[in-house]
Amino acid sequence: MALKHLAHKPPAPLPVAPGWGIVATDGESPGVLRLECHDRTESLPYHTLTRWTLKPGDEDVLTLHAGGLVVAVRGRELAPVRDALDAGRLVSLQATEGRYLALKLGTVVTSIILSSENSHD
Repeated sequence: MALKHLAHKPPAPLPVAPGWGIVATDGESPGVLRLECHDRTESLPYHTLTRWTLKPGDEDVLTLHAGGLVVAVRGRELAPVRDALDAGRLVSLQATEGRYLALKLGTVVTSIILSSENSHD
């Protein structure tokens, strides 16, 4: 009887997946990688990307080298971001919105920090 009672209620909406970025579809090859930082947007031409390294841990760190810049991307489960870079299909990357930071599963980008390769941070 209880099931019939609930049948008239619409199902609860599924949570929206956190938006950490945009990946191009098959056949598309972006010419630029856009980084959506908290205070600005940086665009890096793909041809300037020389390498990237993923260090998994309690907090994953994905480090990108482009021209004279070092980009440190911090977060959780960043392998899909690395895979999109490997495939040359990452269009944009942004820090995950605050409301999604508490989620226990999935890719979360907590910060994107740009610095000069010559800085001694």
